[in-house]
Amino acid sequence: MNMEKTGAYLASLRKGRDMTQQQVADTLGVSNKTVSKWESGAGLPDIGALPALAALYGVTADDILAGETRPRACGDTPSEVGLYLERRSGLRFRIGYSVAVMLLAAWAAFQYTTWSWLFLLASPICLWLGWSTCRSKDTLRRRILLCAPLCALWAFAWIQRLNLWNALASAYVERGGLLEQRLWAVQTMRRQAVWLLLPLLLAAVLAIGGAALKEPLVRDRKLRFAVYGSCALMALVEIVYLAVCWQPALLYAGTGVTQFGGESTLAERYQALSAAAEPMAAVRWIALGLALAVCVYHALRARQRKPEN
Repeated sequence: MNMEKTGAYLASLRKGRDMTQQQVADTLGVSNKTVSKWESGAGLPDIGALPALAALYGVTADDILAGETRPRACGDTPSEVGLYLERRSGLRFRIGYSVAVMLLAAWAAFQYTTWSWLFLLASPICLWLGWSTCRSKDTLRRRILLCAPLCALWAFAWIQRLNLWNALASAYVERGGLLEQRLWAVQTMRRQAVWLLLPLLLAAVLAIGGAALKEPLVRDRKLRFAVYGSCALMALVEIVYLAVCWQPALLYAGTGVTQFGGESTLAERYQALSAAAEPMAAVRWIALGLALAVCVYHALRARQRKPEN
């Protein structure tokens, strides 16, 4: 195989199309240096880029490899180039999304260390670097749906970094309490906020994404109602959970062991708090299972209805 002959052939094809090396590079998603390397005979096009390059010039891949001088008609030029660029864009997004998820998981594992915010900052940056031009609304819709849970987690994580938790813990303790009880109150508020804020944030992200796209992210009407209904159900369960447990928790957090009979009172009030919390925890898991079952059912039904439509 004569690479110089192939390079000269590629140069003639480009000039015949009245295109610059930069224009070819931008169309194929490669560098100007790569196109120059092909035309100088220093290398051959990558096997993945060869079909798109052939379609761009209106020839076949065999013509390029053989260094033919007679271009042939090719009617599927836009589709070949589009498919190639779509594959590149999809691969880039999947890599960026995977790295973002891993960094968010690392933040969740080390969130109580002083440097955990670096993982939280790097996660959206990696997703942004992996984001590329969406050539269709369907592609954009799928990406926003994939990013919705991540956006909800990012919003919750940054809310956690505010002083909101200290204010909530102060209200939770109210009358001072012991240091250990205050730390317990802070951890309880963090745990409860995960269940309360994430459904609300997820619904908000889906609504904002649909408004930006000017059409619902979830096309199927029944599935869309199931998703929003599940978020509302989980938020309602958590509000009831907090309403039921607030007073027993407040009494427990405000009990001091230095008071007369303090230790026994503390144990009694903790038992009262546990007695109030355990049934609501069971209700939470039942509601979560019901919400997931309904969403999965409607998702499967929507998948069956799609071919029919």
